[in-house]
Amino acid sequence: MRKLSKKSEELLQEILDHRLDNGMGDTEYWKKRLKSVSSAEDIIIRSQFKELKEAEMISVYWADNYPCFLSLLSNGISYFEEKNNIEDGLKSNSIVNNFYGSANGIQIQQGTYYSSQNQTRSTPIDELKITDLINTIKLYDSVLDAEYGKNNADELRKIAEELEKIRNKPNEEVKKRKLISIIRDISTNAVGGLISSGILQLVSSMLG
Repeated sequence: MRKLSKKSEELLQEILDHRLDNGMGDTEYWKKRLKSVSSAEDIIIRSQFKELKEAEMISVYWADNYPCFLSLLSNGISYFEEKNNIEDGLKSNSIVNNFYGSANGIQIQQGTYYSSQNQTRSTPIDELKITDLINTIKLYDSVLDAEYGKNNADELRKIAEELEKIRNKPNEEVKKRKLISIIRDISTNAVGGLISSGILQLVSSMLG
């Protein structure tokens, strides 16, 4: 999990505090909130939103001066709980790294709490992100036809159903990646609306 700057943590908390009943960010709140900020403040806030997006805490799509699509990803929802757990572990000296013998290909990165890298195999897709993707497609089901066209929208629904059947099955990684890649291709060819842009951001955070 990537450690955020203090200001970006404050922004994440504000986003968490202003969610709709469906879990999405309250874009009307942000429209009012950012209406009267100065140009300098706007630049700072946008940079904080960018940091949250790059840390895969949120998916966001901007209108002229406010985020018109704002979705909290699993990393953002669990950030503070995980941070507290890690800090508690560090205080009690319960986190210890022991290296015995030769250690080749190990990298320790600054700016992260945990960072494990496998240089020979691709990392399995985060199951929580698959759930985020499925839930996003379901949430906007009623408008998929308008943005994707009926045939592509139906294909998107079928893929979401198939992903739901195989999520949490580690032996289906290849199929998961293939299905998510199809979602990416379909969304790339959509009309460029808010929903397809939001889905593309989710998919990009999963496939890299």
